[in-house]
Amino acid sequence: MRQAPALLASEARMRLASWEEVKELVYASYEEQGIPHAPAPASSYLVLEKEGRIVGCQGWRKLSGFFTEFCHLYVLPSFRGQGIAKALVGEALSRAPTPVVLTTVLRHNKASLRTLLSQGFKPVGEVISPYTGREIVVLCATK
Repeated sequence: MRQAPALLASEARMRLASWEEVKELVYASYEEQGIPHAPAPASSYLVLEKEGRIVGCQGWRKLSGFFTEFCHLYVLPSFRGQGIAKALVGEALSRAPTPVVLTTVLRHNKASLRTLLSQGFKPVGEVISPYTGREIVVLCATK
């Protein structure tokens, strides 16, 4: 059973946000991972604000009546290890508009894999990224 950690401190706040508010974080994530193409915006974003700024985000888009895709999970490096990603994924799962949620993560991104697995995602396959040639793990969670 997935469980989001208690929100980190009284100064932390989770809320919905727009693409304009998160695009710099998403671009930073793509740059950090060496993904050469521009990201496509998600339809919804959940953010965690701490110390008066957005320090992490989780995006999603509804693909059909059954499937939602999670994308753009990112936490600023100086805020990692505080449970922010787990809190974002757990809350986003509770808000997902469909019973099945799919996502992908680079195989070497062990921190993101641990976070997603701890929140109920299961690996269902692997593919090679057409953009980077690296291995990607496909994960699925149900509500």
